[in-house]
Amino acid sequence: MSHLIIARQASVPTGIIQWLLVLVLAGPLTAVQAEPISGVVPLSPQPSADAIKPGLAVEYLNQKFYTLDEIYQADAAPVPGEPIAMLNQLTETDPVTKEDKIINVLTSDRSMMVGAFIRGMIHFQESGNWILHLVSNDGVRFWVGGVEIWEDPEIHFDRESDPLELVIPEPGWYEFKLDYYQKKGSHALQLLWTPPGGVTTVVPAEALAHLQ
Repeated sequence: MSHLIIARQASVPTGIIQWLLVLVLAGPLTAVQAEPISGVVPLSPQPSADAIKPGLAVEYLNQKFYTLDEIYQADAAPVPGEPIAMLNQLTETDPVTKEDKIINVLTSDRSMMVGAFIRGMIHFQESGNWILHLVSNDGVRFWVGGVEIWEDPEIHFDRESDPLELVIPEPGWYEFKLDYYQKKGSHALQLLWTPPGGVTTVVPAEALAHLQ
């Protein structure tokens, strides 16, 4: 009651007082838990061992992009690059100069102005709810098992996705599809996962592959 009296003495409008009172009576706010993402399906048939090649296949574009949709309207055709063993690239800062280190984007031969179409498979060892986390800089769009699970298409610094909780119906290989671009300066693309009842780690190389 003392807070309400102070507000009136300060000539706070009645509408604001009523709003504050509603907040007090409602108690603390809680975050809304996103529903697990269902509908992802394994590859069928599952690929044979002799058809599986390590790493994710990738094709690159060399052009300045300002939003993800521009990579689908690029002037030139994408060029195949070396497979990507792991998605584990974050912005690095030089400890002396405090400037971002200049390194090539993924397996490309360029440090900026790159678009990438990344294709392949991801292997889940068991059924259950797996949580993925994707860090990107700049824009990205991400699919697993035929379902788009994340989109962050505009220019931004290193930024982590929401926890992406996938309902994995059975162990095996699932289609992996990721479209990405980096405009200039720093860049990042890192994929982490948390198995059911496990700990969060970078998705290991043995869980990422493509077909020959």
